[in-house]
Amino acid sequence: MKFSSRDDINIPLSDVFTDGTDFATLERLAVRRGATVTRLDDLEVPGEGSQWRVEFVLRGKKRIMEAELTTYRAPNEIAFQGTIGGLGMQFGLDLVALSPTRTRMSTGLELTPESFAGRLLIQSMRLARAKLKNGYKQRTEKFAKMIEERHRSGIVA
Repeated sequence: MKFSSRDDINIPLSDVFTDGTDFATLERLAVRRGATVTRLDDLEVPGEGSQWRVEFVLRGKKRIMEAELTTYRAPNEIAFQGTIGGLGMQFGLDLVALSPTRTRMSTGLELTPESFAGRLLIQSMRLARAKLKNGYKQRTEKFAKMIEERHRSGIVA
């Protein structure tokens, strides 16, 4: 199952990339929301090969997601791949400068079954496709607004 979005952000490309790949801040945001985040690599600075394990509760059940940063091309592209509950996951974020002060952020998420349980989950997700796509779009819009607000207020990790 694939999800995608496109959002325009009113700040320069390099600033969007810097704020959007501030993994320490993103880890803290996940922890504030009740997740347990563990770095699995020994890299001092996140880059290709960085790995995380995230444990969280979703709909009353504990979930475990493992992800690896597979592409890190500043200031335009990052990509992750990983697993979560019988599903393979690939996520990509592409940035394009529309003007010196405006950036387009395009994201894509693809979930593929890796087990029988994963196939059942994908089937049930297909029944709720419109609702899930709308939720994905709302989350990416919220992320874009968060980047814009952090930049405007001068918040640094």
